[in-house]
Amino acid sequence: MKDAQMLHINIADTFTKRFIGLMFKRSIHNKGIMLSPCNSVHMFFMRFPIDIIFVNGDGRILLSIKELKPWRVSPIVKNSSHVIEMPCGSIERYNLYKGTSIVIPKNKKNFFISIKNDKNKNKNHL
Repeated sequence: MKDAQMLHINIADTFTKRFIGLMFKRSIHNKGIMLSPCNSVHMFFMRFPIDIIFVNGDGRILLSIKELKPWRVSPIVKNSSHVIEMPCGSIERYNLYKGTSIVIPKNKKNFFISIKNDKNKNKNHL
């Protein structure tokens, strides 16, 4: 795969893991966290902004928010089953906009979001 970029996503599926999320971390590079189940996030005690996407149970993105800043709260997104928190720029880099579908594996603790850039193709592999 030429010029491949991948974003490693860890799954937080317990109350404690979801509540803590990325709080108190100094930074994240090429990784993120999926809070599940989740339909809203807070940025209390965060040290840096992040991109977030809200995803329904079928893997369809319902809302993308770029650069959510520390000490802010996201809206509550109806029908959201998962929220994926990622480094700023991830929404554009991986084309993660409303209506896009992604594959969320069942019974795994992590997965990858990737994009492949070839000279003749620009195809998402999610």
